[in-house]
Amino acid sequence: PITFRLTTIMSPLPFHTVDAFTSKPFTGNPAAVIVWPTATDARSSGSATLLSLAAEFNLSETAFALPLPSPADAPAHEGHFGLRWFTPTVVRPHPAAPHQPRSNMQDSQEVKLCGHATLATAHVLFSQHPHLSTLRFASLSGELIASRTTSSISLDLPADLAPLTLCEPGCERYDSALRTALAAAPTLAGRVLGIAWSTGMGPLVEVEDLVDLERLEVDSTKIVSARGPPAGSWAES
Repeated sequence: PITFRLTTIMSPLPFHTVDAFTSKPFTGNPAAVIVWPTATDARSSGSATLLSLAAEFNLSETAFALPLPSPADAPAHEGHFGLRWFTPTVVRPHPAAPHQPRSNMQDSQEVKLCGHATLATAHVLFSQHPHLSTLRFASLSGELIASRTTSSISLDLPADLAPLTLCEPGCERYDSALRTALAAAPTLAGRVLGIAWSTGMGPLVEVEDLVDLERLEVDSTKIVSARGPPAGSWAES
């Protein structure tokens, strides 16, 4: 990951950019990750601040992790965090105030679940806490679990997050999602098996088993979010 320090009108705040699903720099699926220093950090309490930070990074997703107290019976190798994800969607200056700062020009939204930003967050936290082998995230989608071995990180995501709605070829949503998928990853042409939606999330694209997702090159700037913003805050365990 590439690590800098972000300085805005607030006090200095470390952040990370991580390319998920790859072992080569500047490939894969990038996400920004901010880990709040403490559970009581006042900056983490305002969604407007998180939205503005996501707009400033202008990546497909920015993840915010908040340290949470561990239960008394939790194993020493487990860490507990709250996790939220925000995405910028479209930049448009307000006609009455075309010279407003970017944070006022950009529509951002909170999303209910993001896999690659969760993986990126787990990578950052495991790097910061080498004694941990399991992370438990409290999120809008319930508890998410990240586990690591010597060479990989695995995620346990909810299978019943929301019922899926299948879309058939020829319907407007299917064709739009397919165009977006192929614009982001042209090598998927002829290899998409199906597209579905779930409530509060964007399209889920099923591809052939032979597609090597680790080596798949994706231009995340081509991905257009089709998800509605859930009203959320830091979820509690």
